[in-house]
Amino acid sequence: MTNTASPLDRIPVWSRAGVLAGVLTLATVLILIAFAWPTSRSEPRNLPVVVAPAAATQQIAKQLEAVGANELFDLAGVSDEAAARSAIANRDAFGAILIGPAGPRVLKAGAASPAAAQILDQLAATLATGKPPAIAQEVSSPAAGDPRGSAFATAVLPLTLSALIIGAAFGMMIRPRVPRLVGVLTTSIIVGICFTVVLDSWLGILAGAFVAEALTIALVLAAVASTVSGLVGLVGASGVGACAGVFVLLGVPLAGLTAPWQALPDFWGEFGRFLPAGAGGDLLRRLSFFPTAPVGFPLLVLVGWLALGVCLGLSVWRGSHPNGRSETGSTGSSIDSSSTEPTPINAGSSSAASSGRNGSTVAR
Repeated sequence: MTNTASPLDRIPVWSRAGVLAGVLTLATVLILIAFAWPTSRSEPRNLPVVVAPAAATQQIAKQLEAVGANELFDLAGVSDEAAARSAIANRDAFGAILIGPAGPRVLKAGAASPAAAQILDQLAATLATGKPPAIAQEVSSPAAGDPRGSAFATAVLPLTLSALIIGAAFGMMIRPRVPRLVGVLTTSIIVGICFTVVLDSWLGILAGAFVAEALTIALVLAAVASTVSGLVGLVGASGVGACAGVFVLLGVPLAGLTAPWQALPDFWGEFGRFLPAGAGGDLLRRLSFFPTAPVGFPLLVLVGWLALGVCLGLSVWRGSHPNGRSETGSTGSSIDSSSTEPTPINAGSSSAASSGRNGSTVAR
């Protein structure tokens, strides 16, 4: 058997080592930038806050402008305290300012965003100047096992990485399309239940209905894993790198779970809401801490990614595969090889027959 040299073998080994060092350096720097840049450039801005009664909105705006905090909040007027609490419960606002005879009161929802809750505490202190202290009252607090809400935000990284691993494993190891897709969906459901047991039943990070939380986590896993496995099935191992760049390097830092998505630079916060990590974290937060909030937008985003993954998983492209063979599988190659085998066999048989005839002729 003749060994075919790879094109890389024609490049001197020291040149290959230098190129590899440069590529890995660039990749690691990009990973650092992807995680550090959004956090370092995020700052509170345009946080939705409601004011009750609505007539006091202009007064509060002037007070904030006087202390240089007018860009921190996006103020909207509501009729009364009940409407303000409803806005917070529906995730339309991070907090509320209530104006009454005893002075201003500030409502906050620590479960919505730990960073936003801290800003609202500072707002309460600002409004209390020369008056009785304004109290930042908690409306929706984080779970007992996660009083600061930080553990909830960190859970998105292992969740996304797990989905990436599931998709890559099935995409690389299971070639038939339907078994591969069924395996991805089944594994996502099982892992989703296990994640919920850990986050809810054991650590106490979540505080909602177990079934709803498990279905949400399974949907996030399935949306990412099906897309990864489908792309790997079409283009090979390079699909893992492409999906890691989108779902991990972009999706996790832009998920808006530690800081509100409004605080992220430029349009990146809005962009992160359309990725599985951001949509999944938002949906899980709504179901766990804000059960009356609408779930249409994040649910639609996740279903869209899942639909894309299913379409990719069931698509056929007669191109490169993870193991270097086409989608037609080993059947086609065995047919081709079998079609070429009869020639030498027949030739050998003809030679043997000819030799036999020659031998008999000589004998005669």
